[in-house]
Amino acid sequence: MKAKEISEYKSDFKKALDKFADKLEKYVSTDNGDWTVKGFY
Repeated sequence: MKAKEISEYKSDFKKALDKFADKLEKYVSTDNGDWTVKGFY
């Protein structure tokens, strides 16, 4: 892969990861936005 392709791949991956985290947030965060892990407080 060329440097430009790697940069585009990283950018696309970050966008997809941010989108996934936004969707996941409604399931794992508290009312004030803190993320929790089941069984840990």
